Amino acid sequence: MKIGLDSSLWKDCIFICFGEVDDIFCRIDTDLLVLDERIPREQVLNDLQEIFQYFEEMGYSVTEVFMENQDFGELMECFGRIFETPLALMDASFSYVALADREGRFANGFMNESSTLPMQMVSQLISDPAYQRSMTLAGVYTYTLEQVTFLCRNLFFEGKFIGKLMAVSCTSPLNNEYHKDLLLMAAGYVERMYERFGAFHMADRSLDSLHELLRLTLKGSSVPGERLRSALGNLSWSEEDAYYLIQMRPSYRYDKSLYDKYLCPQMEQQWKDTCCVAHNDSLMVLLNGSRLHMTDFQPELAYFLRENLLAAGISRKFRGFDGIQNAFKQTDIALELGMRKDATPWYFRFDDYALDYILIHGRGCLSRNRYARRGF
Repeated sequence: MKIGLDSSLWKDCIFICFGEVDDIFCRIDTDLLVLDERIPREQVLNDLQEIFQYFEEMGYSVTEVFMENQDFGELMECFGRIFETPLALMDASFSYVALADREGRFANGFMNESSTLPMQMVSQLISDPAYQRSMTLAGVYTYTLEQVTFLCRNLFFEGKFIGKLMAVSCTSPLNNEYHKDLLLMAAGYVERMYERFGAFHMADRSLDSLHELLRLTLKGSSVPGERLRSALGNLSWSEEDAYYLIQMRPSYRYDKSLYDKYLCPQMEQQWKDTCCVAHNDSLMVLLNGSRLHMTDFQPELAYFLRENLLAAGISRKFRGFDGIQNAFKQTDIALELGMRKDATPWYFRFDDYALDYILIHGRGCLSRNRYARRGF
């Protein structure tokens, strides 16, 4: 039938024409497929129904992800079924949130042991003005890293850049156009899920109570004993366990920000016997030394600090939350004296600087117990 130029039928439609095309399509901004009239129309209809079913099944699986409060990994798995090239979701601090990478392209050369982009590549990106400009782009664009070209779609939340979707570019221009459309579609769902959770990396829910109590204690507030025992019990921890407090700050050798929203869950996922919170301009880590021995942890800690360009102060061992305020001051002293004496190490232990502090300041405001080992 004839369709007028002002008809609503043009909206959100794809037209398929056989043979000669009516000139009305030259005046309308719409999608048009032109097929050889020798193709049976029944075959075209069957192919269209198959394509529709293919994407409809993907749509159902995405809806299920949202209905069941699943995470970004399941969401990316849904889109991995319709992408014909490796796909990755990366946050603003260059950590991989989820992958749909059957070929292992990202894991082979573009990912380190901490599931982040290798630091030498991060340095290359943050020093590239073209990359900095690309972070403001709203559409799909291309970026080449280590001789591999990626299709990228930036992700935003409340106007702020939060990460990006990346797909390995194909040699076929047609395939790339297909994947560009898919990236736009996938980005909408990722941003919706981010709005729901408020972050990419979900912290362990069993730590919620301990997070709150640790923040209160660091602020100097008292913590009810019953609540503390309950919070520790959720993790099978005890007040009698031995603990260390670690304060992490951005290394002053580098002009970097502290990505606490990402580093806290990243650390808790990597080491199950830690509880991490942001406090002032630092990241505070409570380590259960009865379950994860400091001697075993220190080499891994140094690697984590180096990868994330952080410096850390480590307290002495203590028991119970009553020792957290003392331990916090010990981490401050370790960082202050350690960085002043030699800024090259990634972490500084209070034990190594306690005598220096006494010689400089005397006992000062620190009580005797802050120096004594209290039976350790």
